Amino acid sequence: MASEKAYLHSKLKCFENDKKFPCTEITHSVFDNTGQRLACAFGDHRVLMFSENSNSNSPIQEWDTTTLTVYPQSLSSLLSSKAIILVLDWNAPGSLLAAGDFNGLFYIFSVSGGSLLSFTNVSNKITNIRWNRKGSQHLLLISCDDGAVEVWHLSEQTPLLVQQFSHHTSSVRDIQWLTKETFASCALDGSIYVCRIGNEETLYSLFSEHPIMSIHYNVKHDALAYFSYDRNVKLWSLEKDCIREWEGHTRGIYAICWNESDDLLASGGDDKTVRIWNVNSSLCQSQEVLRKHDFLVTTVSFSPNGRYLASADSNGVVIVWTTEDWSPVVKHQCSGTILNRDSLQWNTKSTKLVVTNQSNKLSIIEWKSSDDDDVTLL
Repeated sequence: MASEKAYLHSKLKCFENDKKFPCTEITHSVFDNTGQRLACAFGDHRVLMFSENSNSNSPIQEWDTTTLTVYPQSLSSLLSSKAIILVLDWNAPGSLLAAGDFNGLFYIFSVSGGSLLSFTNVSNKITNIRWNRKGSQHLLLISCDDGAVEVWHLSEQTPLLVQQFSHHTSSVRDIQWLTKETFASCALDGSIYVCRIGNEETLYSLFSEHPIMSIHYNVKHDALAYFSYDRNVKLWSLEKDCIREWEGHTRGIYAICWNESDDLLASGGDDKTVRIWNVNSSLCQSQEVLRKHDFLVTTVSFSPNGRYLASADSNGVVIVWTTEDWSPVVKHQCSGTILNRDSLQWNTKSTKLVVTNQSNKLSIIEWKSSDDDDVTLL
């Protein structure tokens, strides 16, 4: 098993404060599908792109950087003091980067040259943005604070609105592509809808008395895991249209995620625990309870290879656990608090973990494997 010494911890200050860009808090970070590029969004309408150089084993601090900005003259009348980039996502080939902001504008950047290709208004403040990676790589799904979900087509220079869905009555908190033409969305009104492009009516719908904050789809089970600020983890089977619930948290849940290779769900909550659930078990109770956090757990994320689980709490502490025996192998204190459920981002090789926290420093935990079993110091 890897030891604490096998890991490199660092805090990377991406920008210095200056008069032109007074706000440098990092709002979102995301790797592309190759793990060779990392994009970080800032509260001053800049996006910093890190690109792996010729040394594939180099730490992120040594990667090449490009600053993407959305300050062309044509945007001056649209920007405000709340013009904050909130969310980012890469398309499947990694050639385009989409960014959504507080003002209801989304931007498309070309990775080649870092140029801004387009900027487009949607109905309201953008809450999430996701490219389709299920076979229709030109489709972009956008959710808004007014309850709308929009599908855009971006094969040409100018984005084209394909369809707007207005089933929700309050802020949409999460969206997920299920196939190349279907998606799910959840909102503060306690609803989940599954929709298909071209259909006006929903395919499936679910209603809860509590706001639903996050959904996570599992292809194998054709099911959506979700939580709604009560104490139970829930799994909605779309084909069977039935719901299973797991009890265990003693206070509200704030985060869930899948480890699809082992049919495991992880959840984190206000009771300061991380709990592991086996969805194939007939027992509706947690398989493991991880108790090293001292504050409410705000986000959890399995590594792509399934060997690690990262969790973070509201005090900025990140813990990485091995799924072999659920022991902690890394504990890292970030510069700021961690409140966003997407704050933990792994690269595809499961060798780099970046943490977005409410500061101008990107926390990085990274290591490399000389083979499948041995972990060595960078």
